[in-house]
Amino acid sequence: RSIMDPVSFGALEIPLTRAESEKYLIEKYGRAGAVSAKTLAKLACVGGGPVFRRIGRRIAYLPSDLDAWVKSRSSEPLMNTGAIKSVELPAQL
Repeated sequence: RSIMDPVSFGALEIPLTRAESEKYLIEKYGRAGAVSAKTLAKLACVGGGPVFRRIGRRIAYLPSDLDAWVKSRSSEPLMNTGAIKSVELPAQL
């Protein structure tokens, strides 16, 4: 069984550990969407990562939350690099 096909019971998703989440992201999105378990841990502290849950003392991620997070980090489809809008950096003080 692949980590991309998590067992579900009806509409209930089975939560993934950080290590399983890392494997899930690599299998589903390749290296472009890959994030290490250590990075997920850091993002859980500083913010900016996917939604997670605590189950007892453990941290768990639902596959649908991981998918939503990757989607939120992705741009619209582009035809060429000229289509990338420039980002203005804040003025330095």
